[in-house]
Amino acid sequence: MQFFYPQSLPPNASRFWARFHETDPRKLARAALLVAWHWRCMRVLCAARPNSALGRLLAARPEIWGVVLTPYLAASWSARERVGRVVDHCATIEQLGALLDCPLDAFVDLLRLDEIDSAYRVVLDQPRWLLRDGQSTISLWEGCDRLFSLSFCLSSQGGDLVAYVGGLQGRQEEGVLDRYRRFTKLAHGIRPSDITVELFRMICAGFGISRILAVSDSIQHQRSSYSVATLTESAVHLRYDILWEGRGGCRRPDGFYDVPVAPQRRGAADIPANKRALYRRRYAALDAIAARMDAVVRSGLKPGMLGYHCGEAQQPVSQYGKKSLEAVTGSTL
Repeated sequence: MQFFYPQSLPPNASRFWARFHETDPRKLARAALLVAWHWRCMRVLCAARPNSALGRLLAARPEIWGVVLTPYLAASWSARERVGRVVDHCATIEQLGALLDCPLDAFVDLLRLDEIDSAYRVVLDQPRWLLRDGQSTISLWEGCDRLFSLSFCLSSQGGDLVAYVGGLQGRQEEGVLDRYRRFTKLAHGIRPSDITVELFRMICAGFGISRILAVSDSIQHQRSSYSVATLTESAVHLRYDILWEGRGGCRRPDGFYDVPVAPQRRGAADIPANKRALYRRRYAALDAIAARMDAVVRSGLKPGMLGYHCGEAQQPVSQYGKKSLEAVTGSTL
């Protein structure tokens, strides 16, 4: 059986079609039958304008067509819901502007965390390896290394802006816990996972997002029967139920946690006397970062904020130097 794919596609897309060409024809036939069964979902993708956010996504990352058959963000979503969320996200980021609707091989440097240490910065991008967790990602970086990432997709259906969170992942390497501890000490006791959630809340507030819906342990996409059957390595994940409940989240019947956009702060009476000074410094740093984040979101993409990854590893090419980024997996703290 002979297959053809365009030769002018981006390198990653060409590699995808090369792998498609090498796939067992029997598997392709079975997939074709399933696609035919879900044709109504497929029509929305087929109708995408080439120059739209959805059209650019389909051209550069053809694996996104797979959400018709395989899990995306939540294991509980049907094929229609998965396709709908992908389409809705693309339409929403077009409305919200270039900070979110940037080229797929690019990253946006939102700000440096000078209140903690100038080595740390906040980045928005769309990592290929985190696509199933969500199409957009906000990350805490140390220099050229991605320390923690929160992946999400956005919805504007019904007139309200909603963020769906599909994953929060750390870095897997020898000595990474020492890097986490160093950050926590510099950040007045705020762990990398904690500040990543707070940074996401800040950007949600800046864009006017009214609700954050985060996956629970039971519906995270890697709990799906497809992922359990196909994953060759077991990943260690944060315990999402504990994570979201600790941030004021309330579990809904559909398995998502409704997490407040507004930050949760402890009152002075709830803080031990010997830690009140620490908490004052912590909250002052978070307030200063939030004010700067709001200003960045309001002003939009400015010259010097956009950088470009190269290759599948998505290593940054910018004033921060060149260093390969490892695909991150979940990390417990």
